[in-house]
Formats: sequence, C-alpha cells, structure tokens
Amino acid sequence: MPGPRGHASVIAAILLAAAPPARADERACGAGRPWIGISFSGDFTESFRQSVLQDVRAGLSSHGIAVCRSLPDRTASALAVIHLSARSDANVGVSVEVRDAVTRKRVTRDLELGKVPTDGRAFAVALAADELLQASWVELALERRREPSRAPSEVRKSVARALRASGAVPRARLGARAAAERFGEGQMLFGADAALQVPVFDGLRLELAFGARQGATVTSTHGRVTSSALGGGLALELLFVERPRFESWLEAGARASHVRFAGQPNEDAVASGFSGMAVYARGRAGAAVRVLRPCWGTPGGTACLLYTFPRP
Repeated sequence: MPGPRGHASVIAAILLAAAPPARADERACGAGRPWIGISFSGDFTESFRQSVLQDVRAGLSSHGIAVCRSLPDRTASALAVIHLSARSDANVGVSVEVRDAVTRKRVTRDLELGKVPTDGRAFAVALAADELLQASWVELALERRREPSRAPSEVRKSVARALRASGAVPRARLGARAAAERFGEGQMLFGADAALQVPVFDGLRLELAFGARQGATVTSTHGRVTSSALGGGLALELLFVERPRFESWLEAGARASHVRFAGQPNEDAVASGFSGMAVYARGRAGAAVRVLRPCWGTPGGTACLLYTFPRP
C-alpha cells in the first residue's frame, strides 16, 4: 500500500498532466479571429472569473469576437484588454480598465457593488466592462475617425449594435421642411417638402423628397403671371460631420417638377397658360444646425423631423 508520499506523487502527476491542455486551450482562444483579453488581479474566486468571462463572451461572440483570458505574451494581438482589479474585500469594490488597441485609448471605471446581490456582481462587472468597450468603439463612428485597417468588420458590427441600442443612429427619418429656390432668370419660388432620409451605409444616405412650390407674381404691361410647381427629388448625401447638433454633407441628385404658368390679363389682353415637365440635376454643399429638438436650420430653410424610424 503506498504511503502519504506516494499519494502526493500521484496527485502531483495528475495535476501536471492536466495543466498543459488547459494552457493550450487558453493560447488557442481567439486563433484566426479578433479577440478581447480579460485579466484579473485581486481576490477573485475562480467561479467569479468564469462568470465574468462567460457574460462578456455572450455579448461579443455573436459578432465573431472571441473573449479570452489575457496572457502577457499575447496582449499585443488583442483588439482590447479588459483588466479587473479588486479594490476591497469580498469584491465589493472593483476597478474596470479597458486598454483599447483600436482607438488607442484607455478608459477606467470604479464600481461599488455593496448594494448588488452577491450572485449578480459578476454580471454587473461584465456589463460595466462591455459598456466601457462599446463606448470607446462608438466614438469611431460618431467622430468619423475610423481607420479601416484598425477596425475590423467585427468591431463595426458591434458598434452598429451599440448605436442601435442607444438610438444614436436612426434607420430612417421622416420630416417636413420649408424651402426657397431662385432660378437664373430671377424667378423666386417658395414652398415646402416632405422628405424621407434613409442611411445607405455609414456616412452615406439617400433622400426622397416631394413637395410644392409657388412662384412670386410677375407683373407686365399686359397683366400678371403666376407660377407653381409640384414635384419630387432623389439625392445622395455624403456626410462629413454627423453630430447630435450639427451635420454637414455634399449632395448630388435630380428633381422633376410639373410646372404651370397662368396668365391674369388686363382688360385689353387675352389670357394664356403653359404647363410642362422640368427635370434638372442639382448638387450642393449643405449644413444644418439643430435649433430646437425636432428642427434643424439650413441655408435654404428649416426642416423639422416628424418621425424617426428605429433600427430593428
């Protein structure tokens, strides 16, 4: 019968045999796809660490981003590294630090979990870590500073999901706007449009507009001439700045209108009229400033949002 020393040798051999495969699994994590590293320092239990890993992984895996234990010699290849450190006993105080390689930023947040039930603290920490990471990535879209080589498609999908959840980027918006147009021969038209704007992809949107115009009355020696138009337009807008209170863009498109001229003759004249279709191309640089919550001011008039369609 083996003695205590023999039992210890058997246990040590079993542990040594089991250790390399686990380490190999950690090194294989994220192979061939983007990954996020998570590291821990402090008195965290293994079950707490596993719960945090699983909860963060649940939010990112659907976009093809792996979540792995961070190893010192592998952090250079990670999209970001999340470091969790315990600031007090029983994991009541936890610091969350995100070192983001995509934006080259480091953000931190201190959590006080004293009022959170013990079995919910791991989820609260994972949620805070995910929010910090998404906040760092969302800046890429909002500030138009993304570098495609440093922002893989998996990150863009994650950013899109975060923006959809926050409502920062609508799928489409419907609005009404006042308009004033002046043509080369001096005719001035006033009117209004209903417009639908639909994002095509990041930084480019399609606008459909339909509206009416009324021209100023022109007086001549034989009477007066009135003009009106009813039509619609299609345009693509390339956005340069898209902020909550300011937008600027380049626009190219076309508009078709049914134009009508009607004469109001003097007593010694005969009335006549004319109507026909007019199609013209248009291009311009545009800018808008939010003046009230639903309304934007532009050089050509004022536009007010009637409805914003959320993304599914």
